[in-house]
Amino acid sequence: MSSSATDAASRASDPTSAGSSSGVAYPSFVHSLPGGDLIITDSRMHTLHVLSLAGDLKRVLDDEALQFPMGVASDGDVLFVADGLGDCIHSLRLSTGAPLSSVGGLSYPHGLAVAGGTLYVADWGNHRIMTFDRDTLQPLGPIGRGPGEGEGELCYPRGVRSEEHTSELQSRQ
Repeated sequence: MSSSATDAASRASDPTSAGSSSGVAYPSFVHSLPGGDLIITDSRMHTLHVLSLAGDLKRVLDDEALQFPMGVASDGDVLFVADGLGDCIHSLRLSTGAPLSSVGGLSYPHGLAVAGGTLYVADWGNHRIMTFDRDTLQPLGPIGRGPGEGEGELCYPRGVRSEEHTSELQSRQ
């Protein structure tokens, strides 16, 4: 994340910061959108805050189905949100916040990434990365197993990152 994005996220979560109007109570994850805006998940308030890089609140996405939003990823006008307490992934229309679909069967999902038509989910409680078809949210299968430290084993993965067809898995050591 760029230093300006880091500064904006810090200002958004600090109610004493000059110009802070986002009202983020418990920031969990930050995601940068293609247009340069940021989305910050607020797990305590069950909301998603869209902010400018200057830290100014642009809008709040408030889907009553969200219990504890954690990780977030976007692909075009579709926003994917990991719901830690709901043990599921929700997809929303980014432009309106309207719910599209959801899929369960996860255990406290954290980070998300989209690459090449696949949604990657850090399935924290199941010690794996779960993959889904980006358009249908149909499960494609797990990557890794656990818990453990051996080859192919994951222990509480928290994040997934994609950059130009390269996926990088992050796991707590």
